[in-house]
Amino acid sequence: MDAAQIDKRQSAIAVVSTQMGVSMTGRFRDFSGTVNFDPATPDHRSVKLSIKTSSYDMGNDMYGEQIRDRKWFDTASFPVATFVSNAITPEQGAVKRSSAN
Repeated sequence: MDAAQIDKRQSAIAVVSTQMGVSMTGRFRDFSGTVNFDPATPDHRSVKLSIKTSSYDMGNDMYGEQIRDRKWFDTASFPVATFVSNAITPEQGAVKRSSAN
């Protein structure tokens, strides 16, 4: 099976964290990647993502500025994050979990 391009219109990369006891969710808005997934061949499943770190959005400009600072993502030094995995686990018929190498 050939790698499928990830469709950003139908995909999301969300990050859930807790800050001072409050759950917060942010999303990366700019990313691309490919997925190889065939239920019949678990040993040949893979995903590769390239994520523009400055595209992280928490819905608040002040938090956005802080998260892009060098204390957190340091987007000036690390403009792209890459996620590569060969371990994809199906859940209820959909790909939902992947573990990084």
